[in-house]
Amino acid sequence: MAAQPKREKVRILRTTPASGWLAVYAVRGEEGGRAKIEQECISVFALCEDEEGDRFVSGIREDNELCVMRDDFVGHFSIKKGRHKIREAAEKFVRTKAQERGELM
Repeated sequence: MAAQPKREKVRILRTTPASGWLAVYAVRGEEGGRAKIEQECISVFALCEDEEGDRFVSGIREDNELCVMRDDFVGHFSIKKGRHKIREAAEKFVRTKAQERGELM
C-alpha cells in the first residue's frame, strides 16, 4: 500500500477531467465483518505535489478536497470495473489497516 501524502502544503499542479471514475473508501465492518464501502463519483483528477516534492494523483471530491487525504481512501476505480474487484480491494485495504494497528483478524 502506498504511503499517504503529507496533509500539509499540497499544491495542485494540473487538473484533467475524470468522467467515469469513482473514489472508494472503506472501513472495517462490525466484529471483523466485511468492509463497509463508500463510493463517490469524481469529475476531476489533480496532479499534486507535497512539501517534500513528492508527486501524486488524486481525484477531487465535491467539497474540493483531495480524495487521497481521507484515511479510509482505498483507490480510484473506473465505473467499468466490476463490483467484485472494488470489494476485493476494499477488503484487502481494511485487512492491511487492521494489521498495521496490530489488530487480530
